[in-house]
Amino acid sequence: MTELCLENFVQCEQKHLFVPTLPLTSLPPALGAEMTSPNPSGYCSEVSLGLLPRRQCVVSVYTSGEAMRLALLGNEYDLSDGDLSSAVHTVFPFRKRFAITKPTGVLLELKYWVREQSDYRPSPYPDRDAVVAEIKRRWKRKLPLNWFTLGKGGHAEKALRWAGANRFESWDQALEAAGLDPASVRRRKDSPYRDATAVIDEIKQRQRRKSPLNVVAMQKGEHSDNSLYRAGMRHFGSWDAALKAAGIDPYTVKLWRRSPYQDGKAVVAAIKRRNRRKLPLSAVSLLKGEHADTALYNAAARQLGSWYDGVQAAGIDPGSVMLRRHRAYPDRADVIAELKRRKKLNVPASTTAVARGEHTDYALYSAAKRDFGSWNAALLAAGISE
Repeated sequence: MTELCLENFVQCEQKHLFVPTLPLTSLPPALGAEMTSPNPSGYCSEVSLGLLPRRQCVVSVYTSGEAMRLALLGNEYDLSDGDLSSAVHTVFPFRKRFAITKPTGVLLELKYWVREQSDYRPSPYPDRDAVVAEIKRRWKRKLPLNWFTLGKGGHAEKALRWAGANRFESWDQALEAAGLDPASVRRRKDSPYRDATAVIDEIKQRQRRKSPLNVVAMQKGEHSDNSLYRAGMRHFGSWDAALKAAGIDPYTVKLWRRSPYQDGKAVVAAIKRRNRRKLPLSAVSLLKGEHADTALYNAAARQLGSWYDGVQAAGIDPGSVMLRRHRAYPDRADVIAELKRRKKLNVPASTTAVARGEHTDYALYSAAKRDFGSWNAALLAAGISE
């Protein structure tokens, strides 16, 4: 159990999307007083979980007397227990499950995302010192260091931006650690509206010229003025607040689009009209395609509760208009038959093979999950070993 458990954790660390803070081969002393057993000695590491590197758990392997114990997620396990076992299973392509079990059941389950080790590229900035050194080097060469320029353009360096934001709490903190003022490196355009008074004066000028003041017109079109809109947001917190400061009721300048379906009767009449014209009445066809009518769909939801409530109110059975997809593998027998056919053709049976590459078949994978609970269970039912 000890070797298997440690081997599985090594695999978890090596194949994880985010490399843990410390490798298992060079870990600091264990948590000491935080353990329930007296005076434990051993090693510990922080293992990143999920998609965010800040989601971490502490795993510690330590000795207590003659016993070797594992501490993980607040639980402890005796690694010398002969009934204890652990394993890593593929739940889905790029998704693994680590489990510690006993004959009586699962004691702990830990799922994590993975990618192939060959695809992993170590960061050129593995720690804070490397990030700070690169920031100083770019500053000396007078290269831009603002967040957006590091993300795209001729001076982009996404690896540095990512490392700075993750090794520190934020990119601004990384700049401060390098002795730079974040405000001095931000890219700013000179605004013609430097203060709240200038914003109010320009809003009043636009009102006198009878130029539109709604949000849409401020951001696009012949009367747009993004600088004024952003200045209003910056100085007053919202565009409505800027309008109020200029003595204008925001409600009077909003752009309202009148719906052609003002009540439930209009909605029902439009649905019946579509039905007489033999136009599709499924929700998907209302939202996209050549027969789309999002105004009718939204009006039905607003006036009658939902689109299919509107269809029913028009005297039409909702089940008769729903768009149903044909299932390639409608039952368990079809799934097993396809698995056996793939086996005869020597097609790999792994989840990776069915999810990507020349032998991809997502419909088969979904049907296996639906009918058998998991891909491995479907393979077992078909008499196939992965």
